[in-house]
Parts: sequence; structure tokens; C-alpha cells
Amino acid sequence: MRTSRIQSLRCYIDAVETNLSVETSNCERLRMAKDVFEGVSFGDIHWVSSLFRQHFSELDITLQDGHATDLSETRAGELVTKARGHVSELQSPSRWKAALISVLGEFLSGTTSAKVIPFEMELTHGFICTSIPGVDVFEQNVEVEGDEAETSLLLQNISVDPRVVPEEVFRLVFQLAFSTKRALLSHKCRGVALEYLFRRSQVSWPIDISWDYRSNVDQCVLQGIRTNDTRTSAFIVMSIRNIFYALRLNTSPQVSPRLRDLAMQIFELIPTVSEQFTQDYWWNSRKAYTEWILCKDILNKLDDLMRPRGTSNNNMVPSHNPQFMDDVLSLGQRVLPDFQTPEYPTSDTADEYRKWAEEIKAYVMSINLLMISKFTLINTEDSTEGFFMGDWRWMQYWLVDYSGHIYDNVQLQFAKSVHNLVFMHPWNQPKKSPASRVFHERIWRLSLQNWCWITGVESARILLEAIQHHKNDRNFRGWIWSEQELFNRCTELTGAGSKGLVEDNLLQ
Repeated sequence: MRTSRIQSLRCYIDAVETNLSVETSNCERLRMAKDVFEGVSFGDIHWVSSLFRQHFSELDITLQDGHATDLSETRAGELVTKARGHVSELQSPSRWKAALISVLGEFLSGTTSAKVIPFEMELTHGFICTSIPGVDVFEQNVEVEGDEAETSLLLQNISVDPRVVPEEVFRLVFQLAFSTKRALLSHKCRGVALEYLFRRSQVSWPIDISWDYRSNVDQCVLQGIRTNDTRTSAFIVMSIRNIFYALRLNTSPQVSPRLRDLAMQIFELIPTVSEQFTQDYWWNSRKAYTEWILCKDILNKLDDLMRPRGTSNNNMVPSHNPQFMDDVLSLGQRVLPDFQTPEYPTSDTADEYRKWAEEIKAYVMSINLLMISKFTLINTEDSTEGFFMGDWRWMQYWLVDYSGHIYDNVQLQFAKSVHNLVFMHPWNQPKKSPASRVFHERIWRLSLQNWCWITGVESARILLEAIQHHKNDRNFRGWIWSEQELFNRCTELTGAGSKGLVEDNLLQ
């Protein structure tokens, strides 16, 4: 009913505009416009909009002035121009967006406490949204006034319990709130949204945000970090991983543009966050996820960059990709500050390019192994919570067949992370504990090339000690995956004459 009244009012306003433009005298234009305008009244403006009411009132006064009996054609022309100005304001998409926001707010407010989905809710919602041609309710760049936006903020008053507010209802309420820019500026709206999605993740994992085609959920997280929103910091930190997984982090080897953009923006904000965030129990894992996503995106781009172009000339040098190098530099300076990023060759010779390709591959693969080391430590420290951290399938995807160089410092960090893991005796922990899963399912499956990228003697010694500790445990049940191959590799690197000699030395 309200939508029909809005459509009718819009038709009257359009008709006034038409009559003010007909080919006749200005006095006649005013008379015709007034005749049409008399079909509507203030009572038809059933939504809050002081600006709409102001121009509606002034249009009424202008048309009344145009009805004077002694009106000259010159004065009538001035009034026509003035009336057209008010009509133009009344026809603004912003004013009709405000009207539809009001209708949507009233419609959805009745659904948020019903605990059930209203009959034909989606159909009714779609009808309201499309009832005024040319008006996109959810286009944030179509600005509305503060009083007009109030009904859009229904989100801040709803329950965060998915059992009370069905997910289908929440989506529509969320979209309504973010039809203007005010919801993003409201810590209460952001907090309700993130807490609801967190609670939803405890019911269904991963959460579904495919409906959020404008990425407003992402913006809730980013805005909370930017403004140091300590009141909702816990939900912000928890939401980072939820959103990453919702954007198919662990189900695809590719990184979507939306996932990459979100990770990059969080990455850029990390140095600026307050202690309220950095002291959160889960913050380090969120940092690691963010860095890994950027690394994963770089690995994909590196594959594409090194893919042979053409069939007749395998020495063809691909064109320089500044965006790729910028991404590598940004990530590398943060996680490998002691190493210089290999610069793209200034000459276009195949030999120079091949040399650079080997160097950049080693640089990026070292970052890859560093990410594995970080997640190994994170899962080792979290031996009881049961949250298995890391994109392990894809973290090992590029490394498993790699036979090139890994930086010694990174090898050492990897060795220490494995050592820490093993000395937690994960084989004695519950099978579903994070440490146990890393130990039994992942850490010994990182190479099908006999662990040839382990080259440092100190790293080999640490790994050897860890493996021997596992082997000597009374609950040892045999080698796991490629554990024995790594043992043999480290035995060779440390120069031990035999496994027995190594065991004796380690046991002393």
C-alpha cells in the first residue's frame, strides 16, 4: 500500500514537471501544473524527509502565487522557473531512495522479531526496491539526508542471535543499513553485523557472504581497524578469518580480487593497530593469514609470469609487471626484512631473465616456507582449542615439487618450528588437536623431491634432533609420510657416518 502511494505521488510530481514544460504561455503552464498538484497533499508524504517536505511546500506556494488574477507573463515566467527548481529537487533520486528506504525499514522491522521468514519476503522486498524506475536503493553514492537515513539503521536494533533473526532476514536488514554510508560510520551497526556473522559461523561454517556483492562486510572490519574500535575489536579479529574462508581461501588455488584487496588493506593497516588488537589471542594468526593470502596471490602471478609465451621461442622474455613487483616488495619488506627483493633485469636478454627468475622464485618460495613455519608455531601453541589454522593444502601446493633454493634463515625458522612441534609430543595429543593434525597430516608432506631445499647444516641438525626425538619415543608408531626421507637428508647434511652414530651423538 505505501509503495503504491509513493508511486502515485511520483506520477503527480512528474505530471507537474510535464505541464510546466508544455508549449503554451507561462500563465497557462502554472494553471495546468496547479490543477495536477492539487491531487496530492502533505498527507501523501508518509516518510521522514524535511528536505522533501520543504520543496513540496515551496512548490505549493509557488503554484498558488501563479494563480493570481493580475499575474504578468514576465512574473509568470519567473514563477515557472522557480517551480521547475522545486520539482527538480522533488524528482531527485535521493528523495525517492529515502522514500523506499522508509518502506523497506517498516517492512523489515516486522520480520526481525518473528523468528520466521515472512511469506514471499524476497518477492515483496524485490517489488519495493524496483518500484521507482531509475532509483537504486543500494547505491551508496546516491546520498540521503540524516533524517531520511534513520529508518535504514534498523540493523543496530536487531538481535545478534541467528535463532531469533533468520539469516535471510539478516541479509536484507544488512543491505538496507548499508544503502547509505552512515551504517559504516556507526560502530553499533558494524558491531551487530560482525557479532551476528560470528554467531552464524558457530552454526554453519564457512559463512555465506556471496550476497554481499558490495563488500560491505569487509568494510565493517576495515573501518573497525582504522578507527581503533576497541568496543568490537574481538569480533573484528574473529571476523577476519571468517571472511577469508567465506571468500574461498581454502577451496581454491586462486585468490579472488575481493580476497586479495581485503588482505592488502588489512596488511597495510597492521602496523597502525592498537594494543587492543595486537594483544588479542587470535591476532597473530590473522596476521599470518593476511600475509599468506598475499603470498598465495604472488605465487599465482609468478606462475603466470613464468609460463612460456608462444610455441616457437621458449626464450621469450615476458613484459615487466610493475604490480607484481610492488606486491612482492611490500610483502618481502615486512616478512623478510633482512633480504633484498631481486630487481627485475634492466636488459631483455634471456640469460638475465632466467637468472632473475631463479632469484625471484627462491625469494617467493622462501616466503612460502616462512608462512608454513608461522602456522606450524601457531598450531603448536594452540594445542587444546581445536581451531586448525592455515591454508595447508595450498601452502604445500607450490613447495612440494620445488627443487630450488630456500634462504638459510628461513630454513632455520622452519627447523625450529618443527622442533617446537615435535617436542610438544603431538602423537600423544587428541587426533583433532591442531598440533596433532599438523604433525600427522601436513608437516612431513612438504616435499616430493627428497627435501632438497633443506641445505643448511644447522637447520638439518635441529630437524634431525626433532625426528630422532619422535623416533625414540615409546609411542613411536613408524615413519609418517616423508619423515624418513627428511631424516636421511639431514643425516647426510650433518655428515654423520651412520644413523646409529647420529642417534648416539644426540642421546649424549
